[in-house]
Amino acid sequence: VMDGFTLGFALSEEIQSKLMVLGNMANAVILCRVSPKQKGEVVELFRRYHPKQVTLAIGDGANDVGMIQAAHVGIGIRGKEGLEAVLSSDFAIGQFRFLDRLMLVHGRWCFKRMSKLIYAVLYCAVIWGLMDFWNSFQNAFSGYPILDPLLYGLYTIILTPIPLLILAVWDYDCPQDYSLMYPELYRKSQQRAMLKYQNFLFWMFTGIAQSAWIYYSLYLGFCTGLTYASSTGKVQGYSSLGMIAMAIVLFTLHAQLSLYVGAWNMYMIALWIISATIFLYAAVIFSTPILATGLAPNYLMAAQDAWQLSQTWMLFFIVPLMCVIPSMTMRFLRKNQRPSLKDMIIESSLKGVHRETFDPYFTAPAVQKKLPAFTRRDEPVKPSLLVVYDDRGNNQSREELRDLFVPDYEALREKMAGQLKR
Repeated sequence: VMDGFTLGFALSEEIQSKLMVLGNMANAVILCRVSPKQKGEVVELFRRYHPKQVTLAIGDGANDVGMIQAAHVGIGIRGKEGLEAVLSSDFAIGQFRFLDRLMLVHGRWCFKRMSKLIYAVLYCAVIWGLMDFWNSFQNAFSGYPILDPLLYGLYTIILTPIPLLILAVWDYDCPQDYSLMYPELYRKSQQRAMLKYQNFLFWMFTGIAQSAWIYYSLYLGFCTGLTYASSTGKVQGYSSLGMIAMAIVLFTLHAQLSLYVGAWNMYMIALWIISATIFLYAAVIFSTPILATGLAPNYLMAAQDAWQLSQTWMLFFIVPLMCVIPSMTMRFLRKNQRPSLKDMIIESSLKGVHRETFDPYFTAPAVQKKLPAFTRRDEPVKPSLLVVYDDRGNNQSREELRDLFVPDYEALREKMAGQLKR
């Protein structure tokens, strides 16, 4: 325990290192009666001596603004001391008891969502970006794209944002009550288990391997006559190869990312199916004579001829399935042979098993009562709330009430003088 006067000497350059050594040895450090400047200096000192640690500062007043801005994560409490802390913070809560839910539930969810989003964005770029690389070995490195540039733009604007949005906004693994019931899950976030080089290399290798498998499966299929001529007698060519490759990449991408979605609902399933199949309709529209004649004559009726072949739909099913089987097998074996704490908690949540049923030392958190309705301080009070009725039912205005409640200063002065004489 240290007060502000002593802390002023401890923050000097000669004693800073000793203060940090002493603080690391203690279980908790309490600083009382410190100035706003000292609060920020303590946070900056900790960040300087522990650059790999993440700091969090929480406060409810203007004197906590420096500390909140100095920390990695600043949390402001909306209280009776103004809105300065809330306006300068990263997150705002109404009461201090909401901190556990903010960290154990929403903080953990946010970290896992951002981690999955980073890997998914890199994976989407690799699996389709390498298609031109593999194709360059077959076109003598001429630089001719495998697909029309107009359809290229749809990949990042329309075709892939929906699964990325679901992973970044709606995805979660453990329900809220089980995340609060098992605070041990938060250790993985502190250890940054999701952001590791092994995970990065796995996603990069997966994208490279799947991209090569998709391209050379199509290339061998076209070379061996797997894609025959359509009913109109038109033989599938280079334009059909690009469209079929794009469709298979999208099916593979959605199947691969679906393995890492923790919770599904009807809206997510509907959006996922629409995102995976929308290219089939976009390609048909692009290949119509109205658009293809002026934009890309080589793609005239290319999608219509390719989609009506049974061999094309067989490729749509077999190639993506072969791409995701290794990832499916690895996840299945890991969850069944070497389940982690998270896997066991998710299994218990699905079966409705609570921790207090088998852990005698665990006490279930009390059910929080619903807060009563209240009026915010910064909201204007309605005039109807200012009308007061007396015993006879007559309403009184604000000015009349103000006159009624004016203190009688003369009587109070005489009363205080009488008490002093006694």
